[in-house]
Amino acid sequence: MTVIQGRKVGATGGTLVTWNDDATALLKPDGTPIWGNVGQASVGVRTVLFGHSYIDQEAGGASTDGSDTFDNWSNTGTVQWANWLMGKPLQIVKEFGRGSRRVLDMLPRYRGEVAPLNPALVIVSIGHNDLKGLYAGGPDQQPADDRQRQVPYLVEMMRAWLRDDVAHNTTVVLLGESPPGKSPTGVTTGANKYTSARFFRWNEALRRLAVEFNNVIYVPVERVVLDPADTTGVNVAGMFWDQVHPSITGAYKRGLMLKEHLERVVPVHCDILATSAADTFSNLKITTSAAPTFDGTSADLAFTNTDNNGRPVEIGDYVTVRIPGSDNRGLNGRYLVTDADDAGVTVATPGISGTATANADVSTSTNLLINPLFLTTTGGQQAPTGVVGSIVGNVPLGVTINSLPATHTVTVSTSAHTQRDGSAGFGNWMELDIVVAGSAGAASTFEVRLPVSNSSNYPATYDVERKLNIGQTVQFGCEIRQESASGGWAGFYTDAYVHVVDLDTGANAAYPKAFDVYRTTANTPLTSSHLFPVDDMTLTTMTPEMTLPVEANRVVLAANGRVWVSFVGDGSVTLKIARATFRVVDDPIEEGYLHLIT
Repeated sequence: MTVIQGRKVGATGGTLVTWNDDATALLKPDGTPIWGNVGQASVGVRTVLFGHSYIDQEAGGASTDGSDTFDNWSNTGTVQWANWLMGKPLQIVKEFGRGSRRVLDMLPRYRGEVAPLNPALVIVSIGHNDLKGLYAGGPDQQPADDRQRQVPYLVEMMRAWLRDDVAHNTTVVLLGESPPGKSPTGVTTGANKYTSARFFRWNEALRRLAVEFNNVIYVPVERVVLDPADTTGVNVAGMFWDQVHPSITGAYKRGLMLKEHLERVVPVHCDILATSAADTFSNLKITTSAAPTFDGTSADLAFTNTDNNGRPVEIGDYVTVRIPGSDNRGLNGRYLVTDADDAGVTVATPGISGTATANADVSTSTNLLINPLFLTTTGGQQAPTGVVGSIVGNVPLGVTINSLPATHTVTVSTSAHTQRDGSAGFGNWMELDIVVAGSAGAASTFEVRLPVSNSSNYPATYDVERKLNIGQTVQFGCEIRQESASGGWAGFYTDAYVHVVDLDTGANAAYPKAFDVYRTTANTPLTSSHLFPVDDMTLTTMTPEMTLPVEANRVVLAANGRVWVSFVGDGSVTLKIARATFRVVDDPIEEGYLHLIT
């Protein structure tokens, strides 16, 4: 960890925090490991993804160096789908996906690149490129060797890897491999029954490896996308987005199967979404009795720091300091409390200087939204833009629906939130019954925005004036229930969006974003060939941790959690949103999926 301007942030550039080496698995009486790590049950199982381009698709990047990116393929991979459907129990800290890479290219990298991460779970997709034929030319590919097409040779390499390189307390999940097949429009290329037969043999060999090793699981995800009536063994049309890689629908089908397997062994998980309206910036904020002065090292925040149970703010806490007015925008942020008494606290502010022109609001909450459980059903739509469609009903406080096309009608209501098993949950669902009519087949996207920070407090009930600043780490997530989707339904995604400005010029400087359930229209366009699954489902979304880079004379102007809703023509869907959480992260885990798009 580093401390920048008094705000604790993680190392940038995807660097991973070092974990405690004591996080080891329990052992059975015979010395073999019990799966997973009990100590990780409530925070997510530390997971690494490993393999060829199917794994690269999990992070949205067709990378040549294995870097985690979100700038190419759709981030709707098999593992991602399983994780969303299970409530995000996998803490995916890194993906090592290499397009076109083979068994011999990947396995030697494991000991130096994956094993040091001490993963509890490694999910592997490997063998596809070997079975199709030899490849050469990549910067980190091994020289061509005819044995790389031979299943017995490949199996022996896999066996040696599992025996010699994979730790006993790491569980390996081997995903079944799918042969090349049909594009979304049904065009088949590069597929024949003999190639498919090789894939069937390989998958049988993976299943046998799972029998040999106590820490290996085989999941035949290829079965759910294969066309049982096709004599060449290829997939059902629509399951691949080209002729090789799973489409959104294909990845969803595969993810459903992976979910069923993982749920039998993954520890019970407690997600990090909001569980109480009490845990918000607005509910916990305390106003100082005087405008604070920042002397480049520290600042004293004077307020009555006592209540019935002791001090609201103590040494070692992190507090969000928000001071209204444009003159104070460089002083806002998240600070470490170094001293506390009944009359207030002192916070560390290295490099921050200036005297505020107004009293400050101080809050210890990490959730910066004002209404995460949608308990207040009126007061929304404070500053919508581009709304020409119809919004019926009361939009909750702290929510704005933007860019609604004329062909869209959204009926807004609330209902009691329920958990996946049907039991009582937390607060309310915000229910959006969406109907699109008369679109003439046009693609459309509108936005459900939850403001966190802005240049002004519009109006005061929104309580959003400048809670964030550069140097902080943030993420956004919520629970979304999809019901009764039909017609041109094309899905949703979420993002954490931040607007950074240059103080010297007043110009826009950067727009960092972090995505979840994301698709890029470059490779999975909003067309009828790339529809979203229509099944009723509940997904837990949470963007990766995103650290806002520190640059001189830059401040955060605005920040929002957003749910984007898409159609490719007439249709309808009911979306229920609950437990919205835009949180500042005081102790970043720094997931491998950390990324910035500016």
